[in-house]
Amino acid sequence: MILVVSDSQGSSDAGVRRRRVLAAHAELFRESLERDEDRLSKLANVVEALGRSGGADILDPFRATADHVSGSIRLEGDRCRVELWWECQDLAELLKSAVGRATDVLIVIQGFPVKFPAESGEGDQVVLLDGHDVTLLLEGRWMLGQAVRFKQAQQDAHGRFINLLIAPPADLPDRIDVGSKPEEGEVLRSNVDEVLSAGDDESSRRVDIPELWDVRPTGSRGSVTTTPASDEATVPSNVDEHGTSVADTEAFEESEDRRLRRMRLGIAAAVVLAILMVIGVVRGSQDATEVSLSQAADTAVRASRLEFDAYHTLDTSELRSVFSEMLAQQIEASVQELRRRGAYLDGDLQQEVLGSNVEGQVVRVAVGERGTLRLRSRSGGSMADPNPMAVERVIGYELNKQSDDRWRVVARGQMQPR
Repeated sequence: MILVVSDSQGSSDAGVRRRRVLAAHAELFRESLERDEDRLSKLANVVEALGRSGGADILDPFRATADHVSGSIRLEGDRCRVELWWECQDLAELLKSAVGRATDVLIVIQGFPVKFPAESGEGDQVVLLDGHDVTLLLEGRWMLGQAVRFKQAQQDAHGRFINLLIAPPADLPDRIDVGSKPEEGEVLRSNVDEVLSAGDDESSRRVDIPELWDVRPTGSRGSVTTTPASDEATVPSNVDEHGTSVADTEAFEESEDRRLRRMRLGIAAAVVLAILMVIGVVRGSQDATEVSLSQAADTAVRASRLEFDAYHTLDTSELRSVFSEMLAQQIEASVQELRRRGAYLDGDLQQEVLGSNVEGQVVRVAVGERGTLRLRSRSGGSMADPNPMAVERVIGYELNKQSDDRWRVVARGQMQPR
């Protein structure tokens, strides 16, 4: 009889370990963003952890030099040299020099301009990542191999830097070395538990030792010593008792009068303060509502412009920053149809907020669009449609506030004039 044992529990445990390792290095990454002490050493650990968690073999350990981090991994069967820089004043020159060093992946935490050309002029492609991309990798939304493949395809298609989407697209091509493919959820040994070797110098020192994550109480508990008051008391004589009683009575009455006056003044002050607080709360609520409406209206106008830009440039990478997943996919399908026809949308479209209202976490915004649109051929820019179309319409947008206090368009449609 052959006994078959399921390894689902082991895979689950490995997945938990992977998430914990990524979470620990995400904390290390946040720490490097806030403080520059040992910044590059911390980032060396972060990059190495991203490689290991994605099933890569570390060929050359990541080390921090004076101005950057470098190392090599075997990623999906290919040797991959990775460099990380905190920032650079001349990104074009950095990209050119990275090609000379045979760099495959170049990470600049401070980021690249939106239209930064991803071509170095040397004929070799370098995959570009920034701090936003690293954050998505540390959140576990992408594996490093997926991110590299996506970037290669996007840079080939557009010739410029493009950020990772919130998650890998469904049609992302597979490219995994079967011989080195890890088990589901498997995480190779992270450098969290590594020990410094004798040859390590201060510039390449590992900083994420286990003690970094320990929480220890600071200070010590003190003690309070009290000294009992004296129990001595003086008993007045019978001769003085009557006079003392009269004086005490008069003093008590004066004290009561003062106390009643203070109480009346206190009650009046409390009433005035309560009225002022109510006025402040109402005004604060009104101000917060106005700010919320203004932010939602700005998002609706931005959504209108991004949708037009998608039809004009045939680039849909920015849609998910303001549209819901469903709407972004609908617009992407329309853009794909334009690509298939070999055309793109051109013209001048102006947006104007006509009105808005808020109901809880939902805001509805009416945006007026006015201008002239025309369809052009992608091959030569000639008019695909000889008759330009005059546009004057009102689009209604429905937006929901997300958990991070950002607005996102969940529905939109043309409104009929009243």
